[in-house]
Amino acid sequence: MATNIRSLLRDCLKRLVVAALILIFVPTLYSQEWVEQELSAGETRITQRFAWSGGEYALRYEFIVQMEENDAYIPYFREFTTSLFIEISLPPGAYRFQVIPYDILDRPGESSEWIYIEILAALQPIIFDTPEFTYIPSPPGYYLDIFGINLVEKAAIFFYDSAGIRITPEEIFYHDDRNIQLFFSEGQLESGYYRIMIINPGGLAAISEVLFHEVEPLPEPEPEPEPEPEPEPEPEPEPEPEPEPEPEPEPEPEPEPEPEPEPEPEPEPEPEPEPEPEPVPEQYVFEPLRPVMTNIGISLVSLLPFYGDTYRDTMTMVGAAVHLNVLFLLGDFYIGPEVALFSNTYDIDTISAGRLLVLDLNIMAMKWFFNERFAVGYKVGVSYPFLTSDKNIFDNKNMMLNMGLSIHWRILNGLVLDAGVVSSNSLSSQGLPAGYLNPWFGFSIHF
Repeated sequence: MATNIRSLLRDCLKRLVVAALILIFVPTLYSQEWVEQELSAGETRITQRFAWSGGEYALRYEFIVQMEENDAYIPYFREFTTSLFIEISLPPGAYRFQVIPYDILDRPGESSEWIYIEILAALQPIIFDTPEFTYIPSPPGYYLDIFGINLVEKAAIFFYDSAGIRITPEEIFYHDDRNIQLFFSEGQLESGYYRIMIINPGGLAAISEVLFHEVEPLPEPEPEPEPEPEPEPEPEPEPEPEPEPEPEPEPEPEPEPEPEPEPEPEPEPEPEPEPEPEPVPEQYVFEPLRPVMTNIGISLVSLLPFYGDTYRDTMTMVGAAVHLNVLFLLGDFYIGPEVALFSNTYDIDTISAGRLLVLDLNIMAMKWFFNERFAVGYKVGVSYPFLTSDKNIFDNKNMMLNMGLSIHWRILNGLVLDAGVVSSNSLSSQGLPAGYLNPWFGFSIHF
């Protein structure tokens, strides 16, 4: 009897443990869809990334995709994974997907709800020629006809003036995938160059420029004055009867007057020639910066002693430097690594001289302002000096800490003027404590 009771207690304990494991390892799971479009080189292949949140004790997940066909969903893709995301390539169409977690005993748990998505085709919009404006008097305004291909109705349309300020059209008409018409009211635009950007839902864009010249409207005709009403005539008194007149003798016929000569027609004045409109000077258009920016530049650097024993009597005060950085757009800042090489000469004695090479390794951050025309940068890093002479009067192992500020002026799409100052401070206990201020000026080419 006692043996049966112990066996029953063990069986109940096992069931409680299994139930607790199921509650722990099968948490509430929800599914979310996040799409990434990546165009690989040489082909238009789109990759979608699906991610979800699940229990940290789940063994694996089953990812199921169904495709809509003839108002019904049929199986399209099914795969197991141990990650919280999966990347697949789906062609354009309507789909739904769900995720099913499996516990440590490899049993399916509660599946997520079906998530419905639509994959759109990534079409490259193309604008033909240069769009032109057409003036209409009623309602007064201008129509801009844009002709091309792949101009879909869900495309985002941006219209900017030469200063980069966005202007919203009063109305947008999507006629078909080859024609879009924008309407601007009178006074909304000024004469000058404008930029049109059309971005399709797939992320592909087309850019074009257009010249607008305001048309002077014709003056409205003055209304004709209304005629004054004529006064009503007074009734005439009835005439008294006159006596019958005596017959008068017939008058003699008067001679007919000679016809007067017709006046000569006056010559019509020749119309004055209309003045030709002055040509609008073309303005330079700056292209938007790319998400990844590479800069290669050269500069002149002045070496100014700041504190400590800095070998003032041996070093040349001015040297040259080259730098290379690759910056990535993270939020509102461009951040990335930078490598630079600085060179100047120094005197070892009255007979020989050597060259000092300094290798800089920095992390640089840059913020652009004024429509991506002006930027402020900050960098921090370390430098390592190398001496080319056999007479080593410096300590080659004396590493330096660099901190610097810089300004950058974008004068052309690929050309930037740079200037700044860097503070270098000794880090090695073996070298002499020293500090330098290094103002520099140069230019760089970015692409």
